[in-house]
Amino acid sequence: MKIEQGLRSTDIQFGTSGARGLVAHWRNDVVAAYTLAFVQTLQQQGIQLDRLALGIDRRPSSPCMAAVIAGVLQACGIEVDYFGILPTPALALHAMKQGSPAIMVTGSHIPYDRNGLKFYRPDGEIDKHDEALLCSQQGNIPDYKPFLPATDDRALETYFQRYTRPFTPSVLKGWRIGLYQHSAAGREVSLRILQTLGATVICLGASETFVALDTERFACRSATCEILG
Repeated sequence: MKIEQGLRSTDIQFGTSGARGLVAHWRNDVVAAYTLAFVQTLQQQGIQLDRLALGIDRRPSSPCMAAVIAGVLQACGIEVDYFGILPTPALALHAMKQGSPAIMVTGSHIPYDRNGLKFYRPDGEIDKHDEALLCSQQGNIPDYKPFLPATDDRALETYFQRYTRPFTPSVLKGWRIGLYQHSAAGREVSLRILQTLGATVICLGASETFVALDTERFACRSATCEILG
């Protein structure tokens, strides 16, 4: 199959951050097309591409999409650093520190029957110019075999250190903090960070079923309620 066919065969589109669409539209050939188009975009921009960082959220469809990405990258001779389930900022942080491009399989807060891909250059998330270049790519998708590499914990450790090293271990001593975990990719590392800083943490609402929650809107609403009292 050709890249351009995969890019144009569904209603998947770039939005505010990343390409998103129904899981039913993220067929293997479509995921492969977006992956290879990203690789070619980086190469056209003169970016060295020996390895790529890859992460996922907790959506049921994310591991399968990641396996296709890893398979395509392997077919292109690109090493994959697979970091498993982790917050998107954790993947971006580690990739930027390593000078590596990255792909995050996540639909953020949209419903579980949808998913998406976020693409990162070594210096940060791609912009609209990059998106246009990605969507213009052409060529054949190579034969590939989907697979998931062993999970690497370094990105989570980098993220953990970022939020603990600047503080003393007792900075939150005496605090009781409720942590709404739902299906957040970062629920375990968030718990570890808070406990390491001395807080007593009460875990709330952990779910193995994906919860579509716009955390930014939720946080703004909570802050408004607190201000209005």
